Amino acid sequence: MGRVLLLCFFCLPGLSLADANQGEMGGYQLGQQYAMDAATQWQAENDKSVKIATQQGIKPDGVDKVYVYASPGSHTIGKIIYQNAYPDLDAAAAAAEAYRDQLQAEYPDWDRLKAPIPMGKAGGAIVSRMQSGAYALIVYYKAVDDAAQLVVELEYGGSSAEKKAWRKQLREEATAAAATTD
Repeated sequence: MGRVLLLCFFCLPGLSLADANQGEMGGYQLGQQYAMDAATQWQAENDKSVKIATQQGIKPDGVDKVYVYASPGSHTIGKIIYQNAYPDLDAAAAAAEAYRDQLQAEYPDWDRLKAPIPMGKAGGAIVSRMQSGAYALIVYYKAVDDAAQLVVELEYGGSSAEKKAWRKQLREEATAAAATTD
């Protein structure tokens, strides 16, 4: 386990978060509209958002994918995600702890919320939850099939006015989209 942690720590350069204090990560900004085209891969989510596999996302070393969650009509971004696959939970846990440590060093003034929080029977945990103003950074790892994933999220904080507005926008745009297909 020690070797895995050490390897993960040295393989993590800067997170390319741009500035999470401004709602920026991976080349995207919360509240910005994502430019969809015919090549855009996306899927509808339970919260009425669409999960978009970004085409131009800035991926730091050690990150496989950048996703944004956007509203279904205007494609306004409400969450930005880094995701990386690992062969097992131990490797993903070590990487998550390294990201947590790096984010806490990078954003020492952000409030640290309760963590770790175990995630389900399959394994994993939320290892970090930080919030500053309207923004929240969350780091977790989870089991996925026979492997594991590390996820770093930048989103609106749970009780912020921006989060409430984002949820309202999702409902309104989903309702409008449903009305046009009826």
